Amino acid sequence: MEPRPDKKTAKKSAAPYAKAAYDVARDEAEVDNWQLILEQLAEIMNDPELKEMTHDPRLSQGQLKTIMGKVLDELEVSASQRNFVNLLIKDKKLSLLPWIHKGFVQERKKAEAAPGVDPLTEVTIVSAIALTPQQLDNLKATLKKRFNTSAEPDVQVDPDLIGGIKIVIGDRVYDQTIKGQLERLKKHLDKPPAP
Repeated sequence: MEPRPDKKTAKKSAAPYAKAAYDVARDEAEVDNWQLILEQLAEIMNDPELKEMTHDPRLSQGQLKTIMGKVLDELEVSASQRNFVNLLIKDKKLSLLPWIHKGFVQERKKAEAAPGVDPLTEVTIVSAIALTPQQLDNLKATLKKRFNTSAEPDVQVDPDLIGGIKIVIGDRVYDQTIKGQLERLKKHLDKPPAP
């Protein structure tokens, strides 16, 4: 029987397994395949019935291995992937597969990011009109080079900005909108004159 961890504990407990899975996948030059298999296993483990099985005290590790063995046969996993799942069963961590998949994706992003880049910094781009795919690609390249982030931006359209663009990276805001410029001009004009 596996314990039922809360979200924070699950994420923390899954981290070393995600790193180990990524390291094996990289060494085998099978990162795409591992990510796909982990994604499929995570979806399977989100099934309420199977999730409940991992917490059932009447189910032995051997029985769980048999059940998961059938799933793994259908997915046509490699020997190392099968060993990984068996390790999770042995360590009573099978229910962490959704968190392990997320951690694997983060490990991959970190490894594939340019040196010194924090790929996990959240980025929001707000423009007055929708950006073309070319404009968005150019902007992403600039953000990666200038602000050390390769995160997929959350792109929004806000016609109230009148024109221009606002970029939020983590807790930093870069406002190059007409609305922002007008607000700054208004503040400047509202200041009392110097004596």
